[in-house]
Amino acid sequence: MVSVDDIDLSEYYGKSRKSEKILSTLKESIFAGILIGFGGAVYLSVPNRTLGAFLFAFGLLTILIYQQKLYTGAIGYAGKIYGAGTLTLIFLGNLIGTALTGFLLKCSNLSIASNAAALIVKKGDLIRHSWDDPIPVLVAGIFCGILMYLGVDSWRKETLPGAARVLMVILAVALFILCGFEHCIADMFYLFAADHSDIPVGIRSLFVLYVAIGNSAGALGIAALLAKKED
Repeated sequence: MVSVDDIDLSEYYGKSRKSEKILSTLKESIFAGILIGFGGAVYLSVPNRTLGAFLFAFGLLTILIYQQKLYTGAIGYAGKIYGAGTLTLIFLGNLIGTALTGFLLKCSNLSIASNAAALIVKKGDLIRHSWDDPIPVLVAGIFCGILMYLGVDSWRKETLPGAARVLMVILAVALFILCGFEHCIADMFYLFAADHSDIPVGIRSLFVLYVAIGNSAGALGIAALLAKKED
């Protein structure tokens, strides 16, 4: 029998703390995915697209206020605040959160489910051709990534007035929606919430992957550009 004295307790507690951090990050990421689902749900529920775009910002604002973890808000800080493993975990948690929200709404709210399906039909050509012509998807993702970084980074600047920080977040969300840019986590929700789609799962998954790549490139690119300007 191994006695307590023979066990490296520092190693044990180190592993325990690491497990707690992983679970905490996953939990915060799942909740962030759920909140983006709420934003997507209200966007699909109101008849006025402009109003819906502004109301969608509830999701990102709540994520920032409660310090939850959203991939498109975190990727711009890759290598500074978040490592590759953490970002992967955040993406996975966001996926779980949007899937949970999307499936529940699909089963309980026929209006949202049908509106999500209509939105997927509207995006149909973009999604279908993502496998042979990914440039339009990547560009739409890049521009969204730029806006998301600007919104989140403005929120993080405590020297700015509170109203300005909130306004930047709301405008960043509203602009990406009204301009037709693509947000990988929001797209996950729409795809999960749609009550039907004739687009193969593989093509839909590839579409989300390309959007995520675009979001990442946009956020990292504008972060590097602004960092150089500050230097």
